[in-house]
Amino acid sequence: MKYKTIDLMKTKTILFVTLCMFIFAGVLEAQPGGRFSKLRDRVSNARYSEIARRLQLDFSDAEKLRPVYLAYEQEKALILNGQKLRDLDISPDSLTDEQAEKIYFITLDKAKKMIALREKYYHEFNKVLKPTQILKFNRIEGEINKKMLQDIRQRMDQRIPK
Repeated sequence: MKYKTIDLMKTKTILFVTLCMFIFAGVLEAQPGGRFSKLRDRVSNARYSEIARRLQLDFSDAEKLRPVYLAYEQEKALILNGQKLRDLDISPDSLTDEQAEKIYFITLDKAKKMIALREKYYHEFNKVLKPTQILKFNRIEGEINKKMLQDIRQRMDQRIPK
């Protein structure tokens, strides 16, 4: 039980650090000198470490997976580029029909590109991971994303006076 508590604490710490990096990402994006790309690299590395730990990869397999995962993250960032946190909570009632249609098709296009990216990287991941591990990888990545969005929304709600 003691070890599960320590692992849970590590997971929460990694997710908290990652969350903090995303919160400050908007500020750093406006800064010159490529700081945002460095922050994104640190976030990708933190996410990678969490995924490798939860997949229980040995050192050798983890090192084989690292360049594939980081390349996947870079391509994913290009697809999602421009998606700001504030766009996640847009009320459809506040939009014109044209704006809603534009957002719908942008979102649809990004979803199609993400599917194509996952298909492409399945073959790359399959060189290092078993198919069952790839399924687990996708589940873990989704859990991390969900947790990060919840934490970001919670922090944003705390910052907005009611």
